[in-house]
Amino acid sequence: MGQVWRAYDTALDRQVAVKVLATELAADPEYRARFLREARAVTKLQHQNVVYAHDYGTIDGRLYLVMPLLVGQDLDTLIRRDGPLPLTRTAQVIGQAAAALDAAHRARLVHRDIKPSNIFVQPDGHVYLIDFGIAHTDGQDGLTIGTGAIGTHAYMAPERYDGKAGPEVDIYALTCVLFECLTGRRVFEGDRIVQQIAAHLTEPPPRPTELVPSLPAVLDGVIARGMAKDPADRYHTATALALALPAALRGGTAAMVALGDLLEKMDPPDFDDARRWYEQAAASGDTGAMVHLGNLLADRMDPPDLDGARHWYEQAAHEVEAVWSEILATVREHSKTVEVMLSGATVCRVDGNRIVLAHDAAALASRLAEPRTASLISDALRAVSGVKFEVTCVHSASPHEREKVSPSAETSALVAVTVGFSWTTHNTDEDVCIDAMALAVGTDRKAPSEYHLMYYSNRKSPDGAIEYCGEDLTDGSESEINDNEIINVDLASVPVSIDAIVFLLSIDNADAHGQSFGQVEDVCIRVIDRATGFELVRYELEHDVSTETALVLGEIYRQGTEWKFRAIGQGHPSGLAGIIRDHGISMG
Repeated sequence: MGQVWRAYDTALDRQVAVKVLATELAADPEYRARFLREARAVTKLQHQNVVYAHDYGTIDGRLYLVMPLLVGQDLDTLIRRDGPLPLTRTAQVIGQAAAALDAAHRARLVHRDIKPSNIFVQPDGHVYLIDFGIAHTDGQDGLTIGTGAIGTHAYMAPERYDGKAGPEVDIYALTCVLFECLTGRRVFEGDRIVQQIAAHLTEPPPRPTELVPSLPAVLDGVIARGMAKDPADRYHTATALALALPAALRGGTAAMVALGDLLEKMDPPDFDDARRWYEQAAASGDTGAMVHLGNLLADRMDPPDLDGARHWYEQAAHEVEAVWSEILATVREHSKTVEVMLSGATVCRVDGNRIVLAHDAAALASRLAEPRTASLISDALRAVSGVKFEVTCVHSASPHEREKVSPSAETSALVAVTVGFSWTTHNTDEDVCIDAMALAVGTDRKAPSEYHLMYYSNRKSPDGAIEYCGEDLTDGSESEINDNEIINVDLASVPVSIDAIVFLLSIDNADAHGQSFGQVEDVCIRVIDRATGFELVRYELEHDVSTETALVLGEIYRQGTEWKFRAIGQGHPSGLAGIIRDHGISMG
């Protein structure tokens, strides 16, 4: 239907993708309707797993749609090249695609063409759902080409052939995609379209374990339910389908699967919170996540659903505790692997999937600063326990540099982060007003424009990737500290022209009030993975900055295809004006 071109946006200095309606279809009203439908759909949806539209319109009679330029491959290409995906990767892909689908369904959009070629996977694992060209909106007349239902027959739910197109058809299709990820082949492989149609209408789906015996048996039931002939018998949401996969990763225990089914009865945003805790507990045996999930169920679920949830929760909690005990025993048994790598480092804390290693040897400070250290430790632990761990190294570099910071933390696999700022002020006659800021700069360390300084008066960057959110409205229950202010960064959407994001703290009208950071203590910046809630980096400023009125606390910067964090903790003789002037912005 369309052609996609790589283009250069001269106004905002970025590479983009421009999709144009093919010349031979430019005058066809049906295809023009499909193209406009896609443009309006992606403009309407605001979700991290849906490619948003920069712009759309008509030029020289041809419709165009401007979108971010994606790097990676579609899922169909990956499966054709590599065969079945590992279960862990399958869960990641299906989970993100499901989140995008549920966002579309909440916006009353039905995609109607879910298939591997419409699921785009970037090198860092981030997934985009693409091609909303035949999306359907409630109350909208169905769009057809010629006399048949449009879509791809290999993934088409039975009711589609009766002209029905509710959210259930997308869940059916996503289950077909799940089957393909697990087995490397389509559910029904008839050579002729009529064979595929007949199979979807009459045949039960094959069991994935018959093709790949090593798969958990619970996945046979997941596929059967997701592809039920009656739409009412399917999972009620795409995320409910995805929730079955973390349990399968840990062996697919009946209690965890049953508990996951019950979460469908919760309404957003409670369901979103419950899903996060459930996935964390099911995939890694995190007992803390189970506690959070139990509290949420008790507070937000009503009888009789709560009675069923309590029954399965009690059994599932014992299963999760057993899994976690086994993991901990394995980690402790092989802790010498870690000790050898860090010449004496020890496991000082285990929080869910986060292991904190500590040592006091100043001579190893440089080694801990090596970017691959945490990754190597994580790989070693995964090899002996079978679980992916988040590893943080806490060290004391010297008596004069006692700040605690994880070593050049790699965030290459992240999609979005929250940067939190916290501090406390001494009692003074006047309030000390402190502002957090983010400054996006290029390889020349200069900001492209004044609009690339994000703070309370300019809350979002021109590309929308960086957003100043002000005060942290969360209760801080998942972290050891609360944040005074937060800034959200969608790393996947940061233009390639931006090389680093610099994070600042500044005292408002410091000179006029005779104030400085001598009246402030416990200054901290931290980076949190928004998808998991895990704290990845924390930098606590402990050296003397009492004469400063503005500070550069740290930055997230590119290194190749990876994102890393660098702690800085420096001021400037000219305060905020000097800092931003050095980065190419003058204060008026």
